[in-house]
Amino acid sequence: MRIIDHEIVSTRRSDTFRIYHISDPHIGNIAFDRPLWEKSIKHISDDPHGLAVCNGDLLDLILGKDKRVDPDDVDPDFLIHGTGIVAAQEEYAAESLRPLIEEKKLICIHAGNHDQTWKAEHYKNVINELCGKIGVPYASYTAFIRLKFAWRDSRTQHRSRVIIERSSHGAGGGRTKGAILNHLHNLNKSFDADAFVQGHTHRRVCDIAPRLLTPPRGEAKIVEKLIAYASTGSFFQTYRLGPESSYGERRDYPPGDMGGVVLEIAPWGEGIRNITPLIL
Repeated sequence: MRIIDHEIVSTRRSDTFRIYHISDPHIGNIAFDRPLWEKSIKHISDDPHGLAVCNGDLLDLILGKDKRVDPDDVDPDFLIHGTGIVAAQEEYAAESLRPLIEEKKLICIHAGNHDQTWKAEHYKNVINELCGKIGVPYASYTAFIRLKFAWRDSRTQHRSRVIIERSSHGAGGGRTKGAILNHLHNLNKSFDADAFVQGHTHRRVCDIAPRLLTPPRGEAKIVEKLIAYASTGSFFQTYRLGPESSYGERRDYPPGDMGGVVLEIAPWGEGIRNITPLIL
């Protein structure tokens, strides 16, 4: 588990920020939706108050002795690459994320179960090495992300506030959206955070739930605090028209929800405002 600190400077009290969670593109697989991935990156890059977290399975890495290996699953553009399939996946990932990297919008990249399987066979942490090459924090499988907001004018810093995410690639949760949501809510029993976001399931589920509290000092009152929960969706087309079938189709998985989710934060207002699907 890691702790990732990211400072966000605000110049107006009315500022609202958006944290885009994008996950499970499986770059290198024939089922990777490259146009949607690149469109999402551009949307985040164009958002002046947008930042991004990648929740894992950035690369497909179903190769070697992996029981899911099928040559038909490999995108031909990566198969014929002169430097090898893994290097081709890494190079495209770095190039596709370049706009976010150059603008310092990519907060971190998580490990995923695909690269964990690769690491177990090859003793090589591909995602950690990639993060080092492109200068982006490696968030391991699970991380607390401390979003440190600072409001400043031309003279001095006025206020600060920290919003904490419990972010991960995720595991399990069942195939139904109700089961996935129950799993996310259960995490709140063991971890203290303002938002719980994970990938892995390829299903997109968003929920906001209030928690009531009273301030430890000052006026006696009841305050409502919103907690966000989300499973991110993916950029992996489980079912595609054509002769090749994805490993998801062969396992009879339900169709995945395509795209990411957006966590909306008003640091000088209510804090967590909403979490919704990213619709492009």
